[in-house]
Amino acid sequence: MAQLFSYGTLQQEAVQLSTFGRLLQGEPDELVGFEQRLVEIEDPRFVAASGKAHHAIVKFNGREDSRVGGIAFEVSDEELANADAYEPAGYERVLARLASGKRAWVYAEGSSVDRGSRARRAGMEGEPMTVDRKIPRHGSELEFRFDEGLPVLRRTPGVLRALLMGLPAVWTGSTEGPGTWSPFDVVGHLIHGERTNWVPRVEHMLRHGDAVPFPVFDRETMFAASTGLSMNELLDTFERLRTDSLVRLGALELTDADLARRGLHPEFGVVTLRQHLSTWVAHDLGHVSQVVRVMARQYSNAVGPWHAYLSILR
Repeated sequence: MAQLFSYGTLQQEAVQLSTFGRLLQGEPDELVGFEQRLVEIEDPRFVAASGKAHHAIVKFNGREDSRVGGIAFEVSDEELANADAYEPAGYERVLARLASGKRAWVYAEGSSVDRGSRARRAGMEGEPMTVDRKIPRHGSELEFRFDEGLPVLRRTPGVLRALLMGLPAVWTGSTEGPGTWSPFDVVGHLIHGERTNWVPRVEHMLRHGDAVPFPVFDRETMFAASTGLSMNELLDTFERLRTDSLVRLGALELTDADLARRGLHPEFGVVTLRQHLSTWVAHDLGHVSQVVRVMARQYSNAVGPWHAYLSILR
C-alpha cells in the first residue's frame, strides 16, 4: 500500500466513492516545503466531478517552515492509477516528505510536459518508478528522474571494469596527444569526483542552499593521486566509492520535489539539484565515451583506408 496526501477534493466522500469505490482511511498530516494557491480548472469533467472550478494547488519552495495541511491516505497501486485519472492537467504526482516523517504521493504543480507522462508509483522496494513515461524523440527532452538516472550511475563501474580490467598498458595508458587524458587518467578523475564532487555537493546544497558556494573542484588532481597505482586498483576504488556514494544519496531520502533545491556553483552561479544530478549522469557517459574514443584512435593509422568510414577516428 502507498501513502497519498490530499489537501483538496480527494478528502470529499463523494469524490472518494466515485474515484475509488470506497471511503479512504487516513490521518491528518502536513506537507513540508510547499506553498498553496488557487487555480481555475478548465476541464469540465473535473469541474463536474469536484463541484467547483477553482481548486488548490501546491508548489515546492523548499522552506521547512512552509507547510500545507491535509490528510495522508493509504491506497493501493490501482487506486493511485484511479487518482491519476481523476486529477486534471497541470497537476503532477510526485513523492514528497510529510511532517510525520512519512513519504507520500501528492499532486503538485506540474511542468509543461503532460502530467500523465510524469506520474509515478511506488516500486517494489519503495523507489519511484515511471508510469507511462513518454519516450522523447530526441534526448534533449529528458529531465533527471531518480528511477532513470540512478541505474546509469550504478552501471558505470561495471562498464569500465569490463572494458579496461587486465588490458595491456598500451590501451589504458595512451592518450590522444599532449594535454589529453588516457583511460587511466579518466578513472582517476572519476574517483576524485566521488570523493569531492557529486554527493558532497548534494549534501552541501541541502545544508546551505544557494547561500554558500560549492568548494572548487580540481579536475586534474588525479595526475598526482593516481601515481604508483595500477588500473585494477583504480577500478576497485572507483567501484567501492560509487557504491558508497549511492548509499549516501539514498540515505538522504530525496524526493522529486527536492530536485528544485538550489545551490551556488563557484563559476556558474545558482544551479539546481536536478541540474547537478543530471550532470553526474552525463559526466559518466561523457567519460565512458572518451575512454572508448581514446582507445579506438590508437588504431587511426592501422585501419588504413577504412579510416574514412570510422567516425570515431575523426
